[in-house]
Amino acid sequence: FPVWLNGLQTGIFMSVKDRGGAGFVSLGDLPRILYLFFARMKYFFSTFSFGAISLWIDKLVRILSFIPLLLFLISFVSFLFYFFRSLPLQKTNQKIFYSFIIVPPLVFAVLYCSRNFTARDEGMRFFLQLLIPYAFVVSWQLERLRSRFLKKGLLSLLVGVLCLGTLLSGKEMFRRNAELREVVQFLAKEGLRFGIANIGTAYPLNVLSRHRIVMTPLPHHAASRTIWQRVREGGPRFLVLERENPRLRKEAENDPNLKKASVGNYDIFYGESDLLTSLVETQEPLLW
Repeated sequence: FPVWLNGLQTGIFMSVKDRGGAGFVSLGDLPRILYLFFARMKYFFSTFSFGAISLWIDKLVRILSFIPLLLFLISFVSFLFYFFRSLPLQKTNQKIFYSFIIVPPLVFAVLYCSRNFTARDEGMRFFLQLLIPYAFVVSWQLERLRSRFLKKGLLSLLVGVLCLGTLLSGKEMFRRNAELREVVQFLAKEGLRFGIANIGTAYPLNVLSRHRIVMTPLPHHAASRTIWQRVREGGPRFLVLERENPRLRKEAENDPNLKKASVGNYDIFYGESDLLTSLVETQEPLLW
């Protein structure tokens, strides 16, 4: 979403294309991708973005987040059998509508698992096409339950899990938003205009600074060639790393030309350095 918001605010639009590569995944790699597919689907349905809230809360929500996923899987399989069993009795408009519910999840699952989306995935927005099938098949399955107690119990449990995940995610998102604003203030105070960060940090910071500060991810993660070129032409003067991110940390800390400042969960390495220049000169982005 920050990728698209940045384009709407600045007029610099970005094309986000299939970054899974040209080839299909090997059969040996399929179990790992299937696992990641269902793991990401679980968190998408739970509405929970896990973070440093507390260990026991993280574990609790991770366990509870299986409930929305299992409800969807059971409901979808049940609806699939119902569709094919009652196909001769269905009217044309029913067949069209039911196909609209069934086809997108199946096609999406095949495409996601046959192409290596997991190598350069930009987030879980790929799962957005599951929202309508999820709402329909789960409500359809709950409606078919004969026990009112079971029906209301499952519905209450589902709503409770979604609300809990939303509340806890909201707390984490507010914390992260506050830290990102502190990073923007620090960069503006130091007069730093062009820099590098990971994809989950760069584009949100561009949006928050209203493009007064321009950051690009590393070229193989960049979704905008335009922003990457602006950073390369302007000369990167800082690198923003999340505290738990080991990538490039050793090189940045050992560079005598870079100063270090810590803001919340972020470390900012800034100054004129060949290391920063080389990060945007070695390779062009995969996307336009």
